Amino acid sequence: MAKKSTELLAFNRGIISPLMGGRVDVARRAMSASTMENWVPHSLGPMSLRPGLKYITGTHNSSLNTARYIPFVYSTTDTALIELSDYVMRVIANDVVLAQAAACTSAVANSGFASDLTSWTDADEGGTATSTWLTGGYLSLLGDGTNAAKRTQTVDVSADAAEVQYLRVVIARGPVTLRVGSAASGDQVVGEVVLDVGDHVFKVTLPSANIYIQLLNRGEFPALVDSIDFVG
Repeated sequence: MAKKSTELLAFNRGIISPLMGGRVDVARRAMSASTMENWVPHSLGPMSLRPGLKYITGTHNSSLNTARYIPFVYSTTDTALIELSDYVMRVIANDVVLAQAAACTSAVANSGFASDLTSWTDADEGGTATSTWLTGGYLSLLGDGTNAAKRTQTVDVSADAAEVQYLRVVIARGPVTLRVGSAASGDQVVGEVVLDVGDHVFKVTLPSANIYIQLLNRGEFPALVDSIDFVG
């Protein structure tokens, strides 16, 4: 059989496994590479040198040089990079290290429900829905399927007005619905969200006066809140 020279007109199939080396019957093999370093394939066929890199920031402790990075992808428009180093975790989003603007002086009263529900207003909606304190330091919320067991608290945040802070909520048994508003019954600060078991942290921009916290559950099985307070 005579030799034949075939033009390669596209280089955009990316990288393939070496196991494909003998598959001459697969047309896309001719447009693929077993190794591609510092090249970017384009959908129209060609490939080009990758763009240069940009210095964003150093690690938390550059002298140790022990940081590890984990990509975090929630959606195509919501991504971040998690940096893990010695006893420290940082989050980098949009090329910026997320950090608290300042130490938070505002606080949620009786945030850990140590011995009772003092400072939390009973806002149960009726029926057989009940919110009670549970031994061990929990807020227990038991709805009746229609009416919600609910507790609320108004927190003065004027000392941290317009600052970015972080609100931490620990749920021992879910689901618990959380709403935080700049007006009573509102959710302007933290939009209504249903929380399951775990440790949840919300980035919030505090208003100039008060925030209004609501914790509730309509379900017929008791949900337990362990704590809720600002971090830092």
